[in-house]
Amino acid sequence: RSVDNSIYVLGGGFGSAYVDRFDTLQNKWEELADMKIGKRCPFGVASQGKIFVADNNYPSSCEVYSIDTNEWQLIASLNFRSFWRTMVCVNGTVYAVGGQNCIVESYDPTMNQWIEKTSIPKEMIPEEEQESTFFKCCALKLSRKVLRDIWRKRFKLK
Repeated sequence: RSVDNSIYVLGGGFGSAYVDRFDTLQNKWEELADMKIGKRCPFGVASQGKIFVADNNYPSSCEVYSIDTNEWQLIASLNFRSFWRTMVCVNGTVYAVGGQNCIVESYDPTMNQWIEKTSIPKEMIPEEEQESTFFKCCALKLSRKVLRDIWRKRFKLK
């Protein structure tokens, strides 16, 4: 994940807890505080000076990292186990999305819990992807003008 001109590398392999940061301006690596629990196939997102990360174990270990304090804190586990999930942040809310079961969960930091929001209907997945065993997504922030321009070009409007 890329944050504040840095790229963060978290866990992986057979359950590593290591965390490293690459400063793209100074062209150097730095070791950071290890996660509390090693992550195998981690996925996460950066939002508001924090990095949220989870893994595909059951129960899923979820943690949040404070960039300011270089500290990890355990948070509630996801409700559903699903390989190949993704995290996105939309309007300040962190979502765990996709995977084998196409379930969407959001994190409520005031209650420290993941809440099932919906599942993605198979009909919404492109036909060529429907036989795949997983679904992934990403968040992309576009201005209304850009969206209008895309819409106009797509439907050949003036």
